[in-house]
Amino acid sequence: MKNILYSTIACILVLSLPLCLSAQQDSLGKKEIKTLLKGGKGEKGGYATLWAGYSSINGHDGFSYGLNAAVLLGHSFGIGVAGSGFSNEYFFDHPSGANYQSLQGGYGGLLLEPVIFPRFPVHVSFPVVIGIGAVAQMDAYYWGSFDYEYYYRDADLFFVAEPGIDLEVNLVKHLRLAVGAKYRITSPTQLPSFANDALNGFSVNLAMKFGKF
Repeated sequence: MKNILYSTIACILVLSLPLCLSAQQDSLGKKEIKTLLKGGKGEKGGYATLWAGYSSINGHDGFSYGLNAAVLLGHSFGIGVAGSGFSNEYFFDHPSGANYQSLQGGYGGLLLEPVIFPRFPVHVSFPVVIGIGAVAQMDAYYWGSFDYEYYYRDADLFFVAEPGIDLEVNLVKHLRLAVGAKYRITSPTQLPSFANDALNGFSVNLAMKFGKF
């Protein structure tokens, strides 16, 4: 739990630097105080993100997907909510007689996303998700490749911090394409057949962002 707290604090401090530097630069030569939630015309926007990708779950190949929604402040800082789902069960390529245990679940929470040089055609962002989730262990016995008996075994809740980096391309005014990588850090989980850090791991994803940037 302490590792998640320390990692979260460090991520917020580091990723807030671009926004602070930008605000400082914009305010040079001006006496008025610049605030985060009050800006001039056209400085606020918003966006939604649909994404899917590969995720390492318990050291095995898995997949993940999600939806984010955020308010964009000053073109360079998004704050909103994020929701994700994951699984390391593909329901195929299992031999007859196989007993297979998989992890399936999801998580969601606060999204913080600084964007560096957002007006450039190609730029980077640093999304961080801080929240809570749930995971279930699902057991399956395979009579054949597509013939199986599938049942719930156990479940647990966890806290999560997930920092990442995205390379974004401005395709058109209201659409961006992004490829990214992130690392999921969770509190220990208690499931019969898995280590308590089974959900910790890297992910890579492809995303589409729609909105007013």
